[in-house]
Amino acid sequence: MSDLTEAQQAALDHLRQITNGEDPERELAVLESVGWNVEKAAQAFFDDDLPQAGPSMSPVQPVSIDDSAQSIPYSNSAPARNTRPVYPRTHQTGLNLANVVAFPFTLITNILQFIFRIIRFPLVGIFPYLFRPNGPALRGSRGPRGGRGMLAENPAAAADRFVRELEDETGAMTISHANAAEAGAAENVAGSSTLAGKAAAAGRLLPDFFIGSYEEALRTAERELRVLCAIILSSEHDDIPEFRRMVLTDADFIKTLADNNFVVWGGDIRDRDAYQASIKLGATTYPFVGFVSLHPTPAHVGGSTPSGSGPRLTVLSRHEGPPSTTTSAQTLQAHITTALLPRVTPLLSRLRTERWNREQERKLREEQDRAFAESAARDRERVKQKREAERKAAEEKQARLEAEKEKASNEEKLLLWRRYARKHLIPPEPPSGGIRIGVRLPDGRRGVRMFSPTDDVTAVYTFAESLLVPASEPRDSDPDQPPTGYTHDWKLKLVTSFPRKEIPQREKVLGSIDDLKEGANLVVEVIRTYGGIGTDDHDEDEE
Repeated sequence: MSDLTEAQQAALDHLRQITNGEDPERELAVLESVGWNVEKAAQAFFDDDLPQAGPSMSPVQPVSIDDSAQSIPYSNSAPARNTRPVYPRTHQTGLNLANVVAFPFTLITNILQFIFRIIRFPLVGIFPYLFRPNGPALRGSRGPRGGRGMLAENPAAAADRFVRELEDETGAMTISHANAAEAGAAENVAGSSTLAGKAAAAGRLLPDFFIGSYEEALRTAERELRVLCAIILSSEHDDIPEFRRMVLTDADFIKTLADNNFVVWGGDIRDRDAYQASIKLGATTYPFVGFVSLHPTPAHVGGSTPSGSGPRLTVLSRHEGPPSTTTSAQTLQAHITTALLPRVTPLLSRLRTERWNREQERKLREEQDRAFAESAARDRERVKQKREAERKAAEEKQARLEAEKEKASNEEKLLLWRRYARKHLIPPEPPSGGIRIGVRLPDGRRGVRMFSPTDDVTAVYTFAESLLVPASEPRDSDPDQPPTGYTHDWKLKLVTSFPRKEIPQREKVLGSIDDLKEGANLVVEVIRTYGGIGTDDHDEDEE
């Protein structure tokens, strides 16, 4: 006993006062087995099933969690832990009178339990203490571990119901609901609007609980680099009402959680998700409050850290027991401010800084990539426009060359045709009795020739065309065949000088035309073609 701490010695003295100090060794063993909880030790001390502690037999200690290194997995599986002390039972030979008397009742109970289990009658909910030999009854289940027949309730719905029950029992409301009520936009989701107004007016608040499963709360804390405060209650425990009223509505405690941006998650072990969370967190006594956050990976023996391993979610501290001691609002607040935050803040701040730097680098890279992409797009557009302009210029140039080439070819063919017409298409002059026709060209040159009255107008037009042959082209070299593939298109018309009157180019003999049968002086007007539309070189205003 000389090795006991002051708290342990005080617990032992308290238990000895309750038991009148009959067996100090047994009292010490019981206290050690229940984690120095005086209330549990007193209940266990007077339990008939508890054996007498002796030198060769001592209660088995519950498995504990190393709070400095216990990582929280995301799977539903967890290391096996005892959720309460396990006491070895003595094996007695012979008949036990209590067992003989209780045998009929036990047999009847087992039969009834079997029958009601077949017909699916919720006998557990009616007699929870009669048919609950292994642990707390889960909502809608047949056993404490969520066996066959459990209602698969959505963890988010269970968390929301947990918060609404807290608000109904304490008359308080969560911070977010209170802010919404003050703004006049609170939704009627947790009691009546009158209850919300009273809670807001009285200033009784609850933490903003995370609505979702325990695993989702863990992932949120890890993703957002926050500390998770897990609160697990048991409605069958006598200390729970006091914990709800005195701790969960404590203004300073709630302010500490809110100011430091904790993820607060809570549940009742009657629900599947909360029960599994209690196993993973190693909760043995309720109310239970645990703090989980990222923590550096523990080093191996010799001080080496596994390569590639970063911070992992770790149970930093666990608090369980009556709210008058380990789970009081003052104790939890003092632990947060003096122990928890100094332990996790440097790491979380460093991780936030690293994440912020990575985010800024990512944004910078995105901006650079976007600027590069925009610049490349502009360059491609400029190159495309330049190539398009060059292509159009080349096409226009090629079109001009082809037009010029075609024009030159047509002019060459036209010249050949005129020379051919000069030689073969103009009828010879009559020896006498002819019609004298004079033709004046646009450049002022004149040509006069005698035509037979039986010659047609086309002969006069052909004569006018022949006058356009340059003087450098001798008559003796005129071709005897027209240009191959050439169809002549008359580029001129003949008109009388005064009054101006066009002589149509038709196959009509000259002797039948009044303006020509006595002879005439005609003027040649050249037809210019623009885009296929013929225009007259004659100016009517001048006429």
